[in-house]
Formats: sequence, C-alpha cells, structure tokens
Amino acid sequence: ELMDITEYIKKQKQFGMTDEEISKALIDTGWKERDIKDAFDAARGPENLTMSTDTSSAPKGEIPRARVILREAVQALKQRFWTYFSLGLFPALAWLSGGIINKLLFGECAVSADKCANETVALYAYVASVIGLLIGVFVYSWFHTALLISLKPSNEQNHLSDLLSSALKKTHLMLLLFFVYGLMMIVGFLLLIVPFFLFFTWYLFADIVLVHEETGIIEAFKRSKIYTNGFFWNILKKMGYMELIIIGIAML
Repeated sequence: ELMDITEYIKKQKQFGMTDEEISKALIDTGWKERDIKDAFDAARGPENLTMSTDTSSAPKGEIPRARVILREAVQALKQRFWTYFSLGLFPALAWLSGGIINKLLFGECAVSADKCANETVALYAYVASVIGLLIGVFVYSWFHTALLISLKPSNEQNHLSDLLSSALKKTHLMLLLFFVYGLMMIVGFLLLIVPFFLFFTWYLFADIVLVHEETGIIEAFKRSKIYTNGFFWNILKKMGYMELIIIGIAML
C-alpha cells in the first residue's frame, strides 16, 4: 500500500500538484497523516532527487526513515520473491560449488600449501583457487547487475533469463566499478581509516546509478557523491545499524 501511495504522489507532482493539494486529496480518501508523511519521505528519497552537475551542492530532500525503507523492501520482496531469491542464491551456489570441487580435486592442498607434500599439486591448487575466485567475482557481478535491473521502476522484464541476458551486457562495467571501489576502500583504510568511511559513504550508490541511470563508471561515482551530499552521517548511521543487525543474526 505504501508503494502505491508513493507512486501516486510522484505522478501527481509530475502533473504540477503541490504537496498540500496531494495531502488533502489523500486525507479525503481516508489515508492517515503518518502514512502520507512516510510516503512523501519515500518519494523524496535520494534516488528521486533532481540531478545536478555541481558536486559541491547538497541535494534537497530527505532519506526515508528506516521503517519506511523496510516497508518498501518487504513490498518489493513480496511481489517478486522467487526472482530475487534466485538472483541471490545462484552466486552463493557458485562460490560453494567452486570450493567443494577444489577440495575434492586437491584435498588438503586446496586448504593450505603447507599441508601439501607435492609442490606441483600445490601450484595447481593455487591456480585453481585463483580461477575459482575470478569466476565467483564475475558471477556475483553478473547476478548483482541483474538484481539492480529487476529493481528499476521502468523494468518490464519478468523472466530470469531476460534479466541475466540484459545484465551480461553491463557486467564488465560492474566488475570494473567493484574493482575501483574496492581499491578506494583499501587506500582509505591505509590512510588512517577516516578516508575509508568517506569513500564508503560517498560512492555507496555508484552501482545503482550505473544500472538505473545507465551512466559510465566515472559518472556513476560522481553522481553517487552528489546524492550523498548532506546525508553523510545519516547514511553512515543507517549502514551501521544494518551491520549490527547482520552480525547479530549471524551470531545466533
């Protein structure tokens, strides 16, 4: 329901209606003020902000509250559960299958070269591990791109095969973006940690911009930084909460 009202607000704004006019119309049809406010927050999220080429200016709008984000995520998951489940499951199976195959082929050599008596077999195990890692990164990038395509508001592709076919054309860009982003994280950590959090937050949405706005890699990083201007601490705080939740679940 929240997703429906959010889309309604966006469309009415395109028709030139003011926030007050939209709110009054929704209240007259029985919507609660709290739900209306949550929907306006969602409609004004970073993804819907007006694009600017000035990276020094902070965009207008607000980041939706955590429960709004959660509510929208649950609604999206309900609509296309098996698609999202498949896109998340296959990369995990690829990593797991690669590890099992490597273990079966090379035994203890696949775990540690020190435990391998034959240096040649140890070398083969190492090469196989590197190849498996590269394949795993490629598969993850491919399916991650497909997931982002499936989340585009304008997406009309419902079959997994269609999503993967479209994603394959952009996977090389996603791979390069992940490489650059990871390099930034390493450099940021080595530079006394503070730049790590700056780079992490500024460029957090570069992969989404790359797919949803169909930009190049450099432009995706630039726009991600624009979208996060003025929201640095808010984003960092929300990501911190999410990490704590994930760690808590993993420890159960």
